[in-house]
Amino acid sequence: MAKAAPPKMRGPVHPPRPVQERINDKFREALLRVNHRSSALLLWERLSDEERRGLLAAAHAAGARPSRGGDEEAAAEHPLWACFRHFRGTVAMWMHLRQVSQRKAVIQLARELGVMSDVDCRWLDRQTATTDPAARAPTRPVTHPDCDEEGLDEQIDRARLEKDLVLVQGNGVRQIYWEGELVPAAWDRCPLLWELLSQLVQRAKTRREVSWDLLSNGRNEKSIVQLRWRLKRVIPPGLNKAIRPGSGAGRYRLDLDPGRIALFELTGDDWLAGPVNI
Repeated sequence: MAKAAPPKMRGPVHPPRPVQERINDKFREALLRVNHRSSALLLWERLSDEERRGLLAAAHAAGARPSRGGDEEAAAEHPLWACFRHFRGTVAMWMHLRQVSQRKAVIQLARELGVMSDVDCRWLDRQTATTDPAARAPTRPVTHPDCDEEGLDEQIDRARLEKDLVLVQGNGVRQIYWEGELVPAAWDRCPLLWELLSQLVQRAKTRREVSWDLLSNGRNEKSIVQLRWRLKRVIPPGLNKAIRPGSGAGRYRLDLDPGRIALFELTGDDWLAGPVNI
């Protein structure tokens, strides 16, 4: 009589990932697909003449940032790029046109540009309607920064459009935006790098330097030099160039005008509707 085959061994059964984690991952995927230059070109082709004029008027009224080329190159430049530089990305352009939150803008753009399936867009839209207060609220223009009706997400979105550097931290949140774009670093996995960057940003608001002995791993001057070398590998080149040697060994400074920096320190009552560390 043939022996019965031994039962197959199964590996460990992992619990399903939390819904919010899956939402954040899908949102991050959509954001990376829609908020770049090729998506901006595709969107520009699909906008009406009136919508294009509205974006251009907003860019010129605020004094659009000049092209990096000469006058002749700037004159021949596609009109889209003046808008793209002013709004610092495709998402903010859509937010201006549709007066929606950042999260809603990403989902609508993903559907409009066809970079994500309708099934995923509908699922993300349903989840956002449940978890994002800004998405549930009536759409309206962004208000003055001192207006009590403006939510935290709207304040951060506006700061991204107006400032070169925006830092958001507290309540488990570690986010930094450079020229309107979120720096996609896994700060939770490298807290020492975040500490150095956060100190540089905060002290730049008062034009001060960061010395090695201010950091939690500050054993000697070499400790901050090593962190500085690692930091340049995870931040954008423009931000990296703004970090300069300080007045002595083991000291660095962030060479930015304080008026171009925005800081958001979250307290126990503050909560972001958008994803964290995307």
